[in-house]
Amino acid sequence: MSGGEAKDGRSGATTIYFYSTITDALSRSFNNEMVAIFDVDSPVVRIYNSKMECVNKIVVRKGHVKCCEWLGSVGQYAVSSTDLSIGFYDGHTCQFVRSFRTPSQNTTVLRWIESQEELYSGDTKGHIKAWDCKGKGFGEEIHELGIGYATATDGAASASSRKGLHRDIVLDIIELEGLDIVASACLDRTIKLWDLGTGKLRRTLQGHSKGVKQITYSSEYRFLIR
Repeated sequence: MSGGEAKDGRSGATTIYFYSTITDALSRSFNNEMVAIFDVDSPVVRIYNSKMECVNKIVVRKGHVKCCEWLGSVGQYAVSSTDLSIGFYDGHTCQFVRSFRTPSQNTTVLRWIESQEELYSGDTKGHIKAWDCKGKGFGEEIHELGIGYATATDGAASASSRKGLHRDIVLDIIELEGLDIVASACLDRTIKLWDLGTGKLRRTLQGHSKGVKQITYSSEYRFLIR
């Protein structure tokens, strides 16, 4: 495993980037100044600080890690695994707190939407679901984006309640801050924009030559970048 760092000239913050030429690894920089990284087919998530020192680790109770996400206002890590569960681990001790079962082991992305305090998941079938991770309904599905809406703002009405949904693996989910929109990227070569409050499809961005792996958003310039 090797890595590097880059410093933001405006804020002075340092972001650590990890990469590997041997094994496929997934990493994400969290707003608690830590980086969580795990290898494919591994039950372990390693936590690194800004000095690239491994300071802690999460070991899932069963199966292998599929995705990991930091829940800022909750102060916990959410980790999905191949045993059909999403587990929650304390942000300081990395000890198991609680978990709930999901209907699919094929979770490909987890994303915490801070403004709604909801955890979104995407899977290999194109489904995107929002989960309650704080309230009395812990572990309950709040809604699935697009389900139950036969008409989308970017397409004609359809008898199918799944009209307009992704047709392949969901690879990324982000919130467009200030716009009340969630954007999703998919292997079906589309980016979809969803209403954050209702879950309705607002628009589909097409024309990509390949599947869209990752997206980011600049609230300052209102640019969506893939």
